[in-house]
Amino acid sequence: EQIRPMNPEIEVHHELLEGTPAQAIIRYATEHLMDLIVLGIHGRTATTGQLMGSVAEQVLRDAPCSVLTVKLPQHAPPVTPMLGTRRNGY
Repeated sequence: EQIRPMNPEIEVHHELLEGTPAQAIIRYATEHLMDLIVLGIHGRTATTGQLMGSVAEQVLRDAPCSVLTVKLPQHAPPVTPMLGTRRNGY
């Protein structure tokens, strides 16, 4: 299923990446000169000692650009990470 923004004028491109999720996201962002990576996080409870999963934490540490995390609703289905805009304006 493809995810589309509510505004039909926003251009969307889908990419299927291979490899471990965090490394694939970081590699793609680096190769395509991304300005921003947006990641949904699940916001685990304080008893687990984690607010984010390991993928989000690794992307936050190693990304070549800014990373925006968005806490998903408690029972939200899994979401595919989406990358931001390219630095060259695409």
